[in-house]
Amino acid sequence: RGRKRQRQCGSTRRPTPQTDRTTYSRKRGSKMSEGAIVVELVKAGAAAAPVLKRLYGSRWLLRQEARRPKFMADKAVMDKAVAKLVSKYPDLPDSVTGLDTLTKAKTTVDELQFHYTALLEACNWKANAYMLLMDASKQVASMRVAENPLLTQLWFNLLVLYVQNHLLAASLPDRRVVTAVYHKSLGSEPNFAKLSKWVTELDTPLHKVFDFKAANSTIGGVLTDMRMLFLECHNLPNLRKNEALNIFLKQAKLCDAVCDQTRFDLQRVDRMYEWIIYGLFVCPSAFIQPNCFGILTDALGEGQLTPVYCDVTFDPHENYESVFSSYKDKTNKQLKDLSKHKKILKEGQANAANAWGMHRSRRIYLRQELSALYNLCKDTPALLAPKFQVLFTALSLAKGELLWYFRHMTAFTPSKKGPTKEQMRDNRLPELIRVVLALARFIVEKKEIITRYYSEFLRGADLHGFEEQLTAVKAVGPAQTVAQEILAALQAFASSNEEEPELSSLRHGCVRLEFLLSTAAASAPASQGLRDFCFLLQIVYFHSRIVDSLEELVEQSASLLDLWYFRDTLKEQFESYLNTQTQLGPRYASVYLDLLSNFPWVATEAWPEERQLVGQECVKLATDYLDKQCKVIANHLGILVNFQLSLDSQTRDEIAAVNVNTKRKEWKAPQHFIPPPVAGVESTYANRASLDSYWQSLKFLMTLTKSAGELPQVTVYDTELNVAEYVRDTAKTFLSGWLHSCFHVSQTEKEGLQMERPSIVGRQIAAVLATVSVLEQRCNIGLLQLFQEALIAEVCPAKMTPLGCADPVLLPEVNHGECYMGQVVSFVYEFLTKRLTVPGAVVWSPVRLGFVSRPDRGGGGLVASGGSSTNWSFRAENYFDVRELMALARVIGPFGVKLIDATALRVLYTHAMSLKESAAAMQSTLEEVAANYGKEQRVAEALKKTKPDLLDNLAYRACAVGAVLGFRSALREALRRTLTDRAPALSSAVTAAVAEYHRDTFGVPELLPMDALASDCGVPIDDAADPALRATLLQLHRGEADAKLWRMLPTAFALTIHSSTLREAQFIPSLGAFQNNAHALVPCAHAMIAHLTAAGTPLTGVDEAGVASQERAFVEIAATMLLRMMNMPKKPLTDFPAVLCLLDKFMDSCCFLTRDQLESCLPYGLLRTMFFDVYREEHKAAEGW
Repeated sequence: RGRKRQRQCGSTRRPTPQTDRTTYSRKRGSKMSEGAIVVELVKAGAAAAPVLKRLYGSRWLLRQEARRPKFMADKAVMDKAVAKLVSKYPDLPDSVTGLDTLTKAKTTVDELQFHYTALLEACNWKANAYMLLMDASKQVASMRVAENPLLTQLWFNLLVLYVQNHLLAASLPDRRVVTAVYHKSLGSEPNFAKLSKWVTELDTPLHKVFDFKAANSTIGGVLTDMRMLFLECHNLPNLRKNEALNIFLKQAKLCDAVCDQTRFDLQRVDRMYEWIIYGLFVCPSAFIQPNCFGILTDALGEGQLTPVYCDVTFDPHENYESVFSSYKDKTNKQLKDLSKHKKILKEGQANAANAWGMHRSRRIYLRQELSALYNLCKDTPALLAPKFQVLFTALSLAKGELLWYFRHMTAFTPSKKGPTKEQMRDNRLPELIRVVLALARFIVEKKEIITRYYSEFLRGADLHGFEEQLTAVKAVGPAQTVAQEILAALQAFASSNEEEPELSSLRHGCVRLEFLLSTAAASAPASQGLRDFCFLLQIVYFHSRIVDSLEELVEQSASLLDLWYFRDTLKEQFESYLNTQTQLGPRYASVYLDLLSNFPWVATEAWPEERQLVGQECVKLATDYLDKQCKVIANHLGILVNFQLSLDSQTRDEIAAVNVNTKRKEWKAPQHFIPPPVAGVESTYANRASLDSYWQSLKFLMTLTKSAGELPQVTVYDTELNVAEYVRDTAKTFLSGWLHSCFHVSQTEKEGLQMERPSIVGRQIAAVLATVSVLEQRCNIGLLQLFQEALIAEVCPAKMTPLGCADPVLLPEVNHGECYMGQVVSFVYEFLTKRLTVPGAVVWSPVRLGFVSRPDRGGGGLVASGGSSTNWSFRAENYFDVRELMALARVIGPFGVKLIDATALRVLYTHAMSLKESAAAMQSTLEEVAANYGKEQRVAEALKKTKPDLLDNLAYRACAVGAVLGFRSALREALRRTLTDRAPALSSAVTAAVAEYHRDTFGVPELLPMDALASDCGVPIDDAADPALRATLLQLHRGEADAKLWRMLPTAFALTIHSSTLREAQFIPSLGAFQNNAHALVPCAHAMIAHLTAAGTPLTGVDEAGVASQERAFVEIAATMLLRMMNMPKKPLTDFPAVLCLLDKFMDSCCFLTRDQLESCLPYGLLRTMFFDVYREEHKAAEGW
């Protein structure tokens, strides 16, 4: 649809350097120095990220049928050879029947290498991490969050990573098959013995694998001391009371820098939860410490699932059930039988079941506080730096709550008595996601302000505070050395002006110093001074990260890339959000596209292939989401249009104008003024609910399009999506669909084609256009051009000549396809060819400039096989009155009018051809009458020789041609009035131009374009100068024989006085017409005589004498025959006065003759008498009129 543009981009796969896969290991039993152990702890924590990423990638690939190694899809190989190979794992048989073909295949090693390497690296990392944890635990005398927060966080984070590594590896399917087949394929893999032992351990129940009894005091001590802190961080009323995330309630401290322990604790609250769950799980012996049972109950009440990695989760309730059932410590009476304490598990399970409401309250709190922080900081960016810790804390909490929500929604299993998934869904979650993303971007944009602020902090307050605290603590030995290194680093930074400093060594020094002060050999006692000093180290650590790695810090706290792994739930969330009934509506629907544009960056160098997999899936999700969003927009557009049509009386502009005017003192209501209905006041008001629904839908649509307007373009992976184009295409499709429905023409055998009145169609289309214009208020979609494209595409399906171009021949019939213009043309064509041909059913009224149906019959019915009219519901005045044609012209425009005019001319040509055939059959009679029309006997003898049917057909066809000409005149008048109202400059300019030259009777080439433009604009021009009519009638003039025939045309029209058409004609004064359209003979005679005479006349400038002579001949012959009838005792004409008055009407339409020429043939006094007879009350009216 032209809305995507592929971008040229390089390969998304980047080579993985070998250094990325390095694991840090040492020999078991070797002792590590006190300073080196901190460095190794940091390195081990950093090395865990790529290890876990590759493990997760291996797990994902092995769980995908299409991406697993090919031999695993061969059931015969898996059930026989492979099953026998791993039957006694890790002891593998030397040979297995059927295995050689598999192991010798080159693709086998390539397919298994990634999976085997991931397991091997995880195994090596696990062994190294375990030794580091044990060594650090032995060397540290005391580990507490309040005393050594950096060290405690480092140690427990590594412990959590250790458990997550094991859990993730244990979730790998077919890990035995992978390691065994890979080992056999290489002949012998040196690390297989070590790896196979660990793979075997992975099948052991989790609580029996870990051995952290030596760290009992470390884990238990930290968790015991942390219980009150954990509860305070989750106490929502307490957080509100202490203004933990609020910066503007205390105006006096608005500009003060914020850096306190409360915010540091809140930043790591999600980590604390993992420390509790995983710490007590791997070390049940820690339950001997006080408060451990209580803090476990608190942690279990936080939810049903604990994160492992990405979308892999750990069920703490089920696993702790196994621990409490089977763990027994014979050395400790309290832990001899943990099953006695299972009541805390039940309590935790009950609290977890009710955790949805607690977390919903937290999300509301975070959404409110983050919105206030973002708006305040956006208005005053100077607050970003001093309040950065508050912002960082709020973002960290919000990220944790978002991941908790999607983690639990993905695994949600409704119970019979519990709530459903829809009841648990948070429809305002996109608002929280949006403010997190917006605030994170804003912080990165103002990076320079923040880093400059905290650089000054490090050079000033942090440096002076460190010097003072160091003197008070009085560190000795290695601690004194490290403290001096930190002091030297701060002094060096204070004296330098580096734009991008590297402060990682400063941070390592802070952790090392904290470690040294916490060892058993440290001389400093655990006093308040030591706690203050460790708090200062934490501040220096945090400030240094802001200075040299702010973007990394923001990503750590606000990156929502992990939501990719919950993409199905995320998709359901936003699709539900599109139809949300919240107060703001889908205000932030575009947030989903924003997330999808960032998700490909979830891939890292540890698994670079993931970027392409994620990117392609994101493109598909984005396009599907946009399509659904467009369907919602179209649905609400339809609702608004229907409401606007049904409640037009309550929403039209006139009501608003009256309501405003009535409040003006000087305004006076006009006579007979009736006030419009006011909602909720008048007794007849019964649509209040519908009106409320209308405004709700309008608000919904405006918020949804505003969301699209805020993100008009988005690049997802390698595809650029134009959101505004999606909205534009939706509006165009909706507009075209409504145009089709408005002009829908139905057809039945009895009633023929049926269409809505043009005035009603115009009102409907105006409502559609007004509704679609709502989209432009919030999203720039080029509304004017959109309307032009939609309307022109429907009106002009085929290539047409521009307006003002004279067509040399009759326009061919156009194939309109499915365009609504085709239905309009079909309806008009049926009217002109079928309804208009039913005798006495429809009358052309020059007075009304339109057609009128017979009152007593409804007229215009189609002729059934028996010859009687069968449809009385059609009313011609409802469609072909000048006002209805004006409404039609406003909708279809000049091009549409030109198409209808071309259709009318094709009908006219058909009637004119039949008229020509009748005239040719009567040619001898016409010549005799033309030569002897003054001799009554000769005329009577000539008429006796003529078949009546020929004369009747000639008269019928002439009246039909005249009726079509009347339709064209009404259509042009409607177009003229419309253009005068809509484009007065164009109408007046063309009118003035046409008035500058004499009418173009002969089709002078220099004047044709101006005449054509005047005709296409509805500017009045005489039928004798109409270029389109000339092109149509000239098809009847093929040579000298036709020229001879057409010279008899005045005589032929004069003889129609003796036809049954004029003999039975009865005049209807109110319409200025005969009941059988006999009056239409006048415009037909004028147009055909003028054009066909001019066609046979040499082009001599503006000499119109030949045309005038022919028209005068018609007047003389017709007047002679009518005056002769006056002397008859019984007149052959039913309404003789009215027929006689037709000659006066002819003089009105004829531009070549003057009144004195009619006076010479027909006395004016006689005409006056005839007119008096026609319009007197006693005049006999036509039957049914």
